[in-house]
Amino acid sequence: MLRAYTTKNNTMKKLLLFLLMFSITSVFSQEKIYGDFYLFQSKKEVKKVFKNNKEKYQNITFAGQDFWMINKLMISSFNYQNDKLTSLKLFATQIGASNELQTKNVRALDKFFLERGFKELFRQTHWDTPVFFDNAQYGVVYHNEDSNTVINLTMRTEAQMNNIVTVGSVGNFTNNHTMIEIYPYSLFERQMKNVSS
Repeated sequence: MLRAYTTKNNTMKKLLLFLLMFSITSVFSQEKIYGDFYLFQSKKEVKKVFKNNKEKYQNITFAGQDFWMINKLMISSFNYQNDKLTSLKLFATQIGASNELQTKNVRALDKFFLERGFKELFRQTHWDTPVFFDNAQYGVVYHNEDSNTVINLTMRTEAQMNNIVTVGSVGNFTNNHTMIEIYPYSLFERQMKNVSS
């Protein structure tokens, strides 16, 4: 009876050790998207991380241009699927005051990423031309092999009236707002396979 209990006890210890190792491995094998944000993080955890590090994520700079994350009802940096984080967006804090300035902004960012060894995966024909930019396509897509993430440098339209930026169907629409979308490379690969199949 004692021997059976010891064997059962040893089996339980091995099982608990296995479960502990599995959970540790799962935590460390999460794919990082950006900063403290990981693929498939829960919405609750994302909100907590953002709230606790708001200053850090509202002061981001690339190529001398300022970006920030937002988590509002109408506009959010966080994309979810079934309440699990899949990608995030960084919004430029300054809006291109003219098509020429916007072109200059995106060209500077393109140079910034390429000089840091990011590999170009896709570039739309009008990636740097606000007037002809195709919002239905990616802008310029880079693979950051160091973090195994994909960056989509893109522009988006917003209505600008009386120096107040609004989203809607009224106003003068131009692609004057720069946005950087960040995905884990594995998720991007899966999306591309779905598109091509």
